[in-house]
Amino acid sequence: MERNLKVMVVAMMIVAGIYAFDLYYDAAGITGLVVNTASGVGCSDADNNDPYSAGLASSSIYAEGYIEDTCVGNDLLEFYCSGEGPDVRAVRCPKGCFAGACN
Repeated sequence: MERNLKVMVVAMMIVAGIYAFDLYYDAAGITGLVVNTASGVGCSDADNNDPYSAGLASSSIYAEGYIEDTCVGNDLLEFYCSGEGPDVRAVRCPKGCFAGACN
């Protein structure tokens, strides 16, 4: 009986962990979808891909013509220009993130 209880508790903790992980990424808007689908499209980046400076990337692929670096919890979505065109990378900010830049 005690062994069954331990197994149930462990199973419930695993399910709760998966649920919390899923909620975090749903709330953050992280979809796993490819962002850089426009190879060779013009692009400019105001902060030169610096995670400690808030900036924006400009390109015709963005609905408004530009997109701002965005904090997602303590992490940063850094929008920048690669040799192929507009791109994005996730940056872990050890001291947190505020207003589109790592602290």
